[in-house]
Amino acid sequence: MPATDPGPLRRLIATLPALELPRPDWPAEAVVVGPLHFEPTDRVLDIPPGRGPVVVVAPSTALTGTEGLAEVALGCLVPGETLPEGSRLVVSRLGGPQVPVPPWAVVGLGRQDDLLTRADVVICGGGHGMVAKTLLAGVPLVVVPGGGDQWEIANRVVRHGSGRLIRPLTADALAAAVGEVLASPGYREAARAASSSVAGVADPVRVCREALALAG
Repeated sequence: MPATDPGPLRRLIATLPALELPRPDWPAEAVVVGPLHFEPTDRVLDIPPGRGPVVVVAPSTALTGTEGLAEVALGCLVPGETLPEGSRLVVSRLGGPQVPVPPWAVVGLGRQDDLLTRADVVICGGGHGMVAKTLLAGVPLVVVPGGGDQWEIANRVVRHGSGRLIRPLTADALAAAVGEVLASPGYREAARAASSSVAGVADPVRVCREALALAG
């Protein structure tokens, strides 16, 4: 190890460019490489049959996340009432209390990348991982932020136009926000624009290899 730490050769910023604000103060070695995701399971959730929209609920796994999101969603999002006829609800979560599951819904652990290919809207807590994964798939959001960085990320989603923010969480507010996002094509168009912003990011492996080669 050198007597004096020269600092990092590169700083990898693993996010979607659409979620970032202009940062003239970033150091020269900062490089945006796009989101880095992993799936904790190979299981695929079976979505209930139907011809209506698919609403995915992904409660926050953070300790500071909003509690009760899955329970409120299962109670207030009903096809033919607060959702279009034939809608399906998919709650993707690692665990949690047992809840009554209506026939138009499924609750469990499943690959989110698979779910997002079929989702029409995602309800989540605003953690960077789920927000970036959802926008990368071109899917609009309803964000219910808790603490930590979730409030800031949720506001970036709103500024970008790719979703709605609700706080505090209530059944009426959630149903209204989901209905608006489903009925307004502009949210999906903005989400797709966010997805396309990843085209300009650098490959993280190449960035690291080139930095090491230059360092000798």
